[in-house]
Amino acid sequence: VERTPGYVKAVLDYHRVQRGDVLLIVNAYGINAATIEAALEAKARGLTSIAVTSPACARPLALDHPSRHPSGLNLFEIADLFIDTKVSLGDAAVDVEGCDQRVGPLSTIANSFAVNSIVVAAVQHLVSLGVQPPVWKSSNSPGGDEANQRYLAEYFGKLKYL
Repeated sequence: VERTPGYVKAVLDYHRVQRGDVLLIVNAYGINAATIEAALEAKARGLTSIAVTSPACARPLALDHPSRHPSGLNLFEIADLFIDTKVSLGDAAVDVEGCDQRVGPLSTIANSFAVNSIVVAAVQHLVSLGVQPPVWKSSNSPGGDEANQRYLAEYFGKLKYL
């Protein structure tokens, strides 16, 4: 689906994103239809786009590579801000004797680390401004369900997965 042009606009419409919102776009290669259209649509709607991606994956691929968006654009060139995860082309780190393909993808780890680092920095910044950010507490920890009741009440219907 990420290679299928034309569906991102409907997803953004469904979630009612609006001018001033921030759109976080995470993709190791940052070349397929979904990621490129998300960044272009963010610009058209007045959103700030933050990309978590790796130019080292995107740059070597031919403009006519089958997984590329028809424009040949790269996410890291379109987004307002981008975080370079430094993942290498092929997204695998381990050679296994007897296997001709490297294994052990790094993008999941690198992307998760980058996104969680953004969350930490955002919370630190909000606190420095005197704002208490709405941070979800693990429901598996003591008092987690009770602590999250206020967020369920406030954000239910606004956040799809609550």
